[in-house]
Amino acid sequence: MNIYDFSDRLNSDRNIRENFVSEYIDHLVDTIDMDDIISEWKEMMYEKYISEIRQNGADNLVEDVAYHSPDWLENQFKVDVSLAQV
Repeated sequence: MNIYDFSDRLNSDRNIRENFVSEYIDHLVDTIDMDDIISEWKEMMYEKYISEIRQNGADNLVEDVAYHSPDWLENQFKVDVSLAQV
């Protein structure tokens, strides 16, 4: 199959797309050095959070951090998480 025909199939069929992405991620985890995976994950998370803040503001991210890591948020940034609406 032509690479662009395959790309078109991914664009048009959700099941094929989800299977491909899942299989590709499994392949990457199986073949890439753990340090490289961690480094790539850090970069992806940074871009995700920066984009989220630009698009929606920081409230959702700060509330999420307050829920999952309240001690870190208090200690690192001196934030009182007791008022968080989580």
